[in-house]
Amino acid sequence: MKETESVSRRDFIQTSGKTAAAVVASSLAAPSILRGAEPASEPVRIAQIGLGTRGGNLIRAAGSRKTCKVIGVCDVYKPRAESIAKAVGLKPEDTCQDFRRVLDRKDVDAITTATPEHWRGSICVSACLAGKHVYAEKPMTLTI
Repeated sequence: MKETESVSRRDFIQTSGKTAAAVVASSLAAPSILRGAEPASEPVRIAQIGLGTRGGNLIRAAGSRKTCKVIGVCDVYKPRAESIAKAVGLKPEDTCQDFRRVLDRKDVDAITTATPEHWRGSICVSACLAGKHVYAEKPMTLTI
């Protein structure tokens, strides 16, 4: 496309959606390859933090992929965490209410988070400092 051509909103959204899907797919496949800790054929071990409507959908989708293995879930509302854990084939002990317990786990390669905006930034920074790969959806925070 030439610089002088205008881009419609529809074209922009379609292109950015395809790009975002490729980035997410590659980020979920990359951790073990980049670290060299495991063969590339091993699934990425992920935990979900925040299990509302979007978080529940994210973790169910990840659990249905061969490249991912769901190993933990975290939500401040324990009954919801236990319910989602059961739905994705986890044991009650694979749930927690404090996201820091997920970050302390050495077997977690990556986290996905679907928490409210006022928690998301702090969780993502803490996860990065713990050496975890992170998938978070926008908006990242309430303010610039």
